[in-house]
Amino acid sequence: MKLGLVAAVAATLLSSAASAADHTLFESATSGGSPTGSYSVYGDGTSDNSNFIGLDFSVSGSPMAITGVGADFNGNGDGTIFAAIVATPSAGAVPSGNPIDLASSALAYVTFAASAVAGDETIPLSVILPVGDYALVFGSGLFGTAGSDGLSDGHATAGSPLVFASFNSDTFSTYGYDTGMRLYGVPEPATLAVLGFGLAGLAAVRRRRS
Repeated sequence: MKLGLVAAVAATLLSSAASAADHTLFESATSGGSPTGSYSVYGDGTSDNSNFIGLDFSVSGSPMAITGVGADFNGNGDGTIFAAIVATPSAGAVPSGNPIDLASSALAYVTFAASAVAGDETIPLSVILPVGDYALVFGSGLFGTAGSDGLSDGHATAGSPLVFASFNSDTFSTYGYDTGMRLYGVPEPATLAVLGFGLAGLAAVRRRRS
């Protein structure tokens, strides 16, 4: 293999990996369509006045670098809300404990202005997740947020997602509507590093043979 070809292969592979930042890793429903309703998220830091919603997902095979989260909002947002990632007891299980305990159990979170425009919105959130079971949760009243928003229902369900909500209670329960929530990401950085070292080694071998 010529050195120029090695460089070309490296550039192509690394470019492809970088472009994967926009790839949807997990989603409960596809964006777009004609929403038929919405689930309101809000909260004041107490379980009896906190309405959260979330999506269960699992990371398998190798770690995953999450780069962002997203959801379909109805455009009636006010104030600020949050998106948080937490561990779950097992695949297909809702987060354990009281929903307001997310403030101490979150592996990562991001706060952002509630959307005043209807449609899909993507929010940057960076965290590397090892193999395991997790959930993405949207809400308000924690992490310094105070506001409300509506995540629209009526989208095309993607696979068989487990969507859950808190319903102003001290536990999460399954929620049987096609609310659109999603996570974006790329392979864990170490994977890209191994790729880079491998290509560099191949180039070095070529130079020694020249």
